[in-house]
Amino acid sequence: MENSCPAHSKNTLKTGCQLVAAPLGQLVLNQVVIGPVRIRGGEGNPWLEAEILGSVTVSHQYKNCYRKTAIGMQHEGTFLNWAQQPLFYRHWPPQAEETKAVVVLIHGLGGHSGLFQPVAEVLAPLGYDLWALDLRGNGRSPGQRGHVNRWAEYREDVAAFVDFIAPQAPDVPWFLLGHSVGGAIALDCVLRSPERWQGVIVSAPTLGKVGVSPLRFAIARLLSQLWPTFSLSTGVKVEAAARDPAVLARQQQDTLRHGLGSARLATEYLAAVDWLQAHAHTLSVPLLMLQGGQDCVAPIDTSRHFFDRLPPHLTTWRDYPESYHEIYEDLDAPLVLADLADWLNSHLLRSTPT
Repeated sequence: MENSCPAHSKNTLKTGCQLVAAPLGQLVLNQVVIGPVRIRGGEGNPWLEAEILGSVTVSHQYKNCYRKTAIGMQHEGTFLNWAQQPLFYRHWPPQAEETKAVVVLIHGLGGHSGLFQPVAEVLAPLGYDLWALDLRGNGRSPGQRGHVNRWAEYREDVAAFVDFIAPQAPDVPWFLLGHSVGGAIALDCVLRSPERWQGVIVSAPTLGKVGVSPLRFAIARLLSQLWPTFSLSTGVKVEAAARDPAVLARQQQDTLRHGLGSARLATEYLAAVDWLQAHAHTLSVPLLMLQGGQDCVAPIDTSRHFFDRLPPHLTTWRDYPESYHEIYEDLDAPLVLADLADWLNSHLLRSTPT
């Protein structure tokens, strides 16, 4: 059986790449270079091999398209959130015979799912099934950069992502990992709905005082009701990310990143942090907190203050005295990622809640 996927005719890249497609969910890959392809397979075969015949820019609907990366197959697609908006995501399937767990990844403000590539390069070969979304207003997802009307929209989008993943995932434990503002989102999800999660990992979480000036927050409070979409630069300098010049250069060249936050996002964030602080003691699943000692975006003292409010029998703290904010890319990243893998491996035993 051979079919050709519809595609535009404009050539953009070299030929001879490889693609694998799986018929799970309807996706929209707008302006993603993937085809055209020749499909090999048939009814009853859950996996179809597709060979790229000539690379062209495609803007049609496809069934779960994958592309090869340094660690195997990486899936890039979209899913529909609660408002029927297509949010972009990446999926790194496990590169091992047995799947240990599903790990859902949430990036920070101005980031995107691709920043978890270092995490995937360590965990996928160990058997972890990794899924990362681009939050609305970030990366390749639609929406005003750095804006939400309600903080709960983040939580609802994560819930929709979980609902999208669940039919495709094996019966294994689930973990939630959030970085920076994504750490606050992850905590909000787990504190309000712990039943899905085997555990939660937060790295460099923004949980109070952050590297944004009080003046910017004052402006946001003033405008949140009058002009909620008004945006300002967060003022966070690129140099705050890492000590490694190569990392800083990549960040400056990364067109998917941004440094904006709206007035409404600021006040919603502040209200969310107040709620997290008040409910920290209700944590009911294991937690790992990873923190850089020289982080001026999410200061270590603020993270430690929150950590000390959590039930001590459920929590693990790891700090890296010289690390900056992007701890998965900074010079201590190998140690950070080893600690993450060790913690995950040691928390696989409890059966997954239903």
